[in-house]
Amino acid sequence: MALIVIYIPMLRRLYHALSDSPAPESGTLPVSVIVYTYANSKGLEEVIKALHEQHYDGSTEIIVVNDGKDNGVEDFLTTVENTYPGLRRTFTPYDTRNISRKKLALTLGIKAAHNPIVLFLTSESRLPGPCWLSSMTAPFHNREIDLVLGYAGPGASDTESHRLSRGMRHDILVGDMEWLSDAIDGKPWRGDGDNIGIRRSMFFNNMGFGNSLNLQYGDDDVFVSEVATGSNTAVVLSPDSRVSTEAPDDTPGYYRIKRERHRLMEGFCSKRPNTRIAATYVLPWIWFLSTIAASVCILGMSGGAFSGTNTAFSCAVLGGIAIAGIALWSILGIAFNRVEMALEQRHLRWSLPYALLSRPIRRWSWHKRKAPRSWQQPC
Repeated sequence: MALIVIYIPMLRRLYHALSDSPAPESGTLPVSVIVYTYANSKGLEEVIKALHEQHYDGSTEIIVVNDGKDNGVEDFLTTVENTYPGLRRTFTPYDTRNISRKKLALTLGIKAAHNPIVLFLTSESRLPGPCWLSSMTAPFHNREIDLVLGYAGPGASDTESHRLSRGMRHDILVGDMEWLSDAIDGKPWRGDGDNIGIRRSMFFNNMGFGNSLNLQYGDDDVFVSEVATGSNTAVVLSPDSRVSTEAPDDTPGYYRIKRERHRLMEGFCSKRPNTRIAATYVLPWIWFLSTIAASVCILGMSGGAFSGTNTAFSCAVLGGIAIAGIALWSILGIAFNRVEMALEQRHLRWSLPYALLSRPIRRWSWHKRKAPRSWQQPC
């Protein structure tokens, strides 16, 4: 029952937000799009092409930030800079060591931006269509909105391939549902750097990433937790705004690194609902162990076999336990399935009990391994 109390309101909020998202009108606000790339010229080409196919009436510019000044990316940009007007670029030196390279890269991009609205993508982002810009800029017509959170989930090609294991897919999907639902409820504490927007003035008024410069990560979770409030943040979940991600072919650990990055930063997200999230790790195991214990006790009371005077009672109690378990997971399964369909993600279906029971095990094993704490790959 406690699992239903926690998950059903969360999933209901998310489902209604997904269902009620209207199609955007063509935007007019001046906007700068910063595309962060790390040695992924192939992905960058797809992003730039999609950005220049946007149906957008406002002034736009694209700023590519080449982390490490990768030669392949530089060669590609040199080739296409005359083809795509409004395309600009900057880079971070490869030997940068005393600051998070991604934070430095994004800061350089924001400083280079000419427009008051800044949207962030990475070379792993895949736009859903020509109305993405209009969808992500629409909330900024409200002058009180300084931060727009969009969704970015694994693309179909990664979901079906070896790049994304079932356990990792479960962790990413359930984790995204949690922070998106909280943001919809007016309690934002995280975002996704593959699809996010800010007002440039808000970034500098809050000293940029100045409060977390000592952290290697945190550009889309610690920063959001610092600046986001229920009144200055909007969540956009229309189909035109939902970005998918595609890991580079030569980076098989992309999703693992991205998941570990967020795990490392959880303790620095001051607005993260730690008690509730901890309960989602513990409650499935309380249900599982109590079900096993109750079944063993009932069998013990009946002499270990269904015989004698306790047969009817034992069968009734065990049947009740089974029905309660089926009802619990059916209710949760239906709710999760509706949200997964709305997000166009692969369904958990009847693997939901496995997904929720195995989450704390994967998390414990990750802590035992002591995840890497240095910047290795883009996330």
